[in-house]
Amino acid sequence: MNDDFIKMVEVSKIYKDGNTGLTAVDSASINIPQGSMIVITGPSGSGKSTLLYLIAGLMEPTHGEVFVNGKSIYKLRDSSISRLRKETIGFVFQAFNLIPSLSALENIIASRIMDQDKRQKKAFELLDEMGLTSHKDHLPSELSGGEQQRVAIARALINDPDIILADEPTGNLDSENGEIIIRILHELNSQGKTIIVATHNPELFMAEGVQKISILDGHIEIDAGANVYGRE
Repeated sequence: MNDDFIKMVEVSKIYKDGNTGLTAVDSASINIPQGSMIVITGPSGSGKSTLLYLIAGLMEPTHGEVFVNGKSIYKLRDSSISRLRKETIGFVFQAFNLIPSLSALENIIASRIMDQDKRQKKAFELLDEMGLTSHKDHLPSELSGGEQQRVAIARALINDPDIILADEPTGNLDSENGEIIIRILHELNSQGKTIIVATHNPELFMAEGVQKISILDGHIEIDAGANVYGRE
């Protein structure tokens, strides 16, 4: 078990607006052990999504370094970062981000890096796990919000990543579908995957072993007793 599986060292992200800047993440230093389930909480605009994007290799920090499994990801070549995202990190977006013209099955296999036969087999397995086998040919517009989110999770899992990052995964769902998504994420964590969720409603995800990071105005606060730690 790698205690420094995800590591941020003095990471800041400052958005430029003319001659001024907005600090979304301010000098964050965090170590997240492999296999953890972390909930990042804070009000809208506090920096939750930015923190996820920095970990995912989708947004380069203004200052500092982000390490995933020992690699300083923003020092990698673009092709290497892209491969890391495909092989190691699955991202679940709040707005689903499904391709409107593709079916549920096609959306899931769109980013698959293996050959066609294995791609199809894995996609059908994921559809079955998500309870969506009968919806494989449906376009996103023909799916409910909960079904679209399950397709989005299946897409994030198609390359069997070690890390799942979920940005407000229940934010656009009713309570019943939200509970389904929460159960899926907890089950994935029980299988050894590192799960990091950004949410306005941390109480929905809290269970034994789940740890919380709070962020406000870009400043990180880690709950006392958590197995996640920041650098003094």
